Amino acid sequence: MRKLCVVFLLVLTYILCPREISSSVCIPDLLAHLTQRVCGSEVLDIAESYLGNERKYLILAIAQVETGHGQNLGKYRTVKVANRTQLKYLRKISERLHVQSESFHGSSAGALGYMQIMPQTWWQYQQDGNGDGVKDPRDPRDSIAAASLFLSRMIQEEGSVSAGVLRYNRSKTYVKKVINLTNKLKQQYD
Repeated sequence: MRKLCVVFLLVLTYILCPREISSSVCIPDLLAHLTQRVCGSEVLDIAESYLGNERKYLILAIAQVETGHGQNLGKYRTVKVANRTQLKYLRKISERLHVQSESFHGSSAGALGYMQIMPQTWWQYQQDGNGDGVKDPRDPRDSIAAASLFLSRMIQEEGSVSAGVLRYNRSKTYVKKVINLTNKLKQQYD
């Protein structure tokens, strides 16, 4: 299984690394980080259980766009940047996990974790993606499972993948970027 993960990551790195960066620089950096956090095939397995085979690459694309597969989880203290509604849910998450709200970092909008999920969305769609009995937005597998469930429901409600992704992030440019990357990943691996 680990060998499959390494092969998958090498191929994924080839697709995702900018062409101007040599593969000898890009591959080790990406492999070192991803193998410590979550294997690419694990992402696909979790995503497939919620989104099905046809849409599983969507989560891989979003993870790349949002955090570079966990390389950039955000530098902002969530309690300083989140609005009142998001803070209310951040406090609920903190209480459930028995950690201080101040310990959470994320995007300038207050999004958390590997998939950059807003606290209110996390609270509504939280999942235990790694089976440890704890639903933690900081855990990559839990974050992937929650994002997959959220996207599955949004795609169903909206009637299209693009409209579902737009509910994940309200930028049309973001949607195009994610859809284009998803299509590249599908072509490469299917």
